[in-house]
Amino acid sequence: MIQTSEIYCLHEKGARENNEDALWPAKKSALPADRLFIVCDGVGGSSAGEIASSMTCAGFADYFKKQLSENEQPGTHFLNQAHASTLAHFKAHIEKDPSARDMSTTLTLVYLNRASVMVAWCGDSRIYQIRNGEIVFQSQDHSLVNQLVKAGELTAEEAENYPQKNLILRAIQYKEKPSAIESVELTDVRPGDYLLLCTDGLLENINPGVLKDLLKEGEPAYGTGRQKNYADAIDAICKGKTKDNYSMYLIKLINE
Repeated sequence: MIQTSEIYCLHEKGARENNEDALWPAKKSALPADRLFIVCDGVGGSSAGEIASSMTCAGFADYFKKQLSENEQPGTHFLNQAHASTLAHFKAHIEKDPSARDMSTTLTLVYLNRASVMVAWCGDSRIYQIRNGEIVFQSQDHSLVNQLVKAGELTAEEAENYPQKNLILRAIQYKEKPSAIESVELTDVRPGDYLLLCTDGLLENINPGVLKDLLKEGEPAYGTGRQKNYADAIDAICKGKTKDNYSMYLIKLINE
């Protein structure tokens, strides 16, 4: 059975005045037995981004807890039902507070099945699967700039400074035709693999080269010579240089 052996978490304001990111489980509450991890980024500039992100974490977590039967492997239908249930909570909140009608958030979600991992995302928060420093899976951002890169209209280098870099094409938001959540089942999962769920603020300073240096096997211990604390290592890279909120779950997998 796939389980976690190490769990690292960040939930930082960066240079922002408030934090619109949200996590499930909440920071400092994750346990090795946990199978569901969620990281969301309330969309900047829209009303109540921090409410949207926290409601999405709570909504999906509650649906998984109440509706997922023992040994059931959630698929696309289950994920869509969890999405619909969460948007029903959005609707109820908006009916009480119409000023929150445009609230929205990104989503990254990981669920550990017995022999595989379901990953799901909406927006430009990102999920990586990393093996000995090499990226073996990366979610594709639902963003204008990524669409332009895939279409060959921008190079990766040009995308870094594109004026509309932060414009996303999908989000968790209550509307007549909600955005679709993309999901993949990772079946090639090995002991020692890491899964990283992160908001785009983390990616301001954490790129694939940094991930490779941090997570490859055989590297000396970070800091004082004890076991690496990757949360401290990544925070040290981001602190004072990251303009946005930055949040993550980094989990190391075992198979028992």
